[in-house]
Amino acid sequence: MDFVFVTSPLGLSLHGEPTDPLGQKDVRCMIIEMLGVAGAGKSSLRKALARRNPRIQCVPPPNKLRYVPALAEVGLFWWPIYRMRYPRSRGFTMQELRLIGYLETWLPHIRSLIRARGLIAVLDPGSIYWLAALQEFGPPLTQGPHFKQWWERKLRLWSCALDIVVWLEAPPELLVRRVMARDEWHEAKTQEPESALDTFRRFHTAYNRLISQVMGYKAVKVLHYQTDQVSTEQMVEEVLTEMGFGGR
Repeated sequence: MDFVFVTSPLGLSLHGEPTDPLGQKDVRCMIIEMLGVAGAGKSSLRKALARRNPRIQCVPPPNKLRYVPALAEVGLFWWPIYRMRYPRSRGFTMQELRLIGYLETWLPHIRSLIRARGLIAVLDPGSIYWLAALQEFGPPLTQGPHFKQWWERKLRLWSCALDIVVWLEAPPELLVRRVMARDEWHEAKTQEPESALDTFRRFHTAYNRLISQVMGYKAVKVLHYQTDQVSTEQMVEEVLTEMGFGGR
């Protein structure tokens, strides 16, 4: 997971009045989310954006101690509910606990940096993926009323914070072939091709559903691309324009 920050010279702050360390005025602050399953081209697009603007930087995650309150809540609140109502089902996996921690802690972390430096934050992956993974693949506990209330609060909070969603897609069969052909490890490689294909399709359905829900809270700008039909350079130009870096 990477959070990438750039400083835009255009527009006014969308999140208060940040302090620009370079002394520039009218610094625009935004939160951009990259969305798409593995193989869709998110990393390639992000790297291409960084090559076009050297001020794009990866920022380390918050101190791990900031996750402690979120994980403590899981132990103190969700665990008793799980034991009482879902004793024969599985609990949260370690990865799902991480997603809960991200949803609880990353937004304040980003905003603190935005306020201090006047930056644009690009999430890869981000809140829509975290929410989709918990809703679509989480344990039965996630279908209960208590968790749904928490999930809805996080959806509303993150929806109101996002400014642009860059949604990359391609035919799921192509995406599976891309992932399987890579050298690096991916969870899909532990699955049979048909199972991986089903996972990718379920994420596609979940993303469609969540984008509609996000738009219900805020008119977020969604840049939706089929990466087997459009070049990375074209996407770079359009995304940079939306960020306020239009033109070479």
